[in-house]
Formats: sequence, C-alpha cells, structure tokens
Amino acid sequence: MITSDYDIKYQRWRVRTVWCVSVLFAMCWNMLPLTVAWQWIFPDALLLVCLFWTIKDDSPRSLITVCLLGLLMDLATGALLGFHAFGYVIVIFIAARFRKVLSSLPIWQQGFFVTLLVKVNQCLQWVVLQYIGLSMSAWCLLSPWVAGYLVWPLLVVALQAGLSRRQY
Repeated sequence: MITSDYDIKYQRWRVRTVWCVSVLFAMCWNMLPLTVAWQWIFPDALLLVCLFWTIKDDSPRSLITVCLLGLLMDLATGALLGFHAFGYVIVIFIAARFRKVLSSLPIWQQGFFVTLLVKVNQCLQWVVLQYIGLSMSAWCLLSPWVAGYLVWPLLVVALQAGLSRRQY
C-alpha cells in the first residue's frame, strides 16, 4: 500500500520508466530485419504494448500519443505515413472504451479481446493496402492474431513484474 508522498512519486516514476522501456523494446522488436513472411507472422509488439497500457493503467494515455507512436513506427519501418497510426488509434479507442471491463477479466479472457483487436488492426491495414492497389495474402491476415494471443500472457506477466513493488 502506498502511503507517503515519496511512495507515490516513486510509483509514478516506476510506471513512466516501465512504459518508456516497454515502448522502446516494442519498437525495436517491430524493426527487426526479418523476411516478409516472418514480418507477417510476428504480432505487432507496439500495438500489444499500447493495448496493455490502455487496459492496465488508468492514467490517461491519449490517442494523440498513440498516433505519434504510430507515425514514428511508420517512419522507422518505411511504411505509408499514417499506416500504423490509423490502425493504432482505432484499436486503442475501442480498448479504452471497454477498459474497465477488460481490466477485470483474467489474462486468458483478455487475450481473446486482444486477439479481436489485433484482427481489427490487420483488417484496417488490409483495407488501406487494397485502397492503394497493393495486396495482402490470407496467411498475412490470419497469423498475427494467433501469435498475438500466444504472446499476450507473456507480455502481461513481464510488464506486471516490472510494475510490482518489491518489499525487502
């Protein structure tokens, strides 16, 4: 239980630090030099991290922050400007709308909802690619949400371990 001003300040610092480190790690994960097939199999780590922070933390993480992270991911990966940002903002808006319900669910049930949101992101990316005349295979639409469901419990446990307060 946090009782003093020092403990509150320390907890805020810890949350900010874990948030920054997790976002940096997720961006590095997304920028790994992989073949095209592996890029479509691996889930979007930045989307999963943003979903975790939307569900877990009740401090306001604005959609503008998520949009800027998406634009930064577009610049880093060389994608269309706004390609990731468009999907991230819509998915995080949906997750923020149901945050109270999601935060009360067990991890495996959260995984189902996260799987649905990853699928929404993939469908939005597919719509954008179809609009500009590019194509995406069915395998690319199916694999990331399965991998996202498998990675979600590991991500939640790892980030909650970083947030936990250790008593010595």
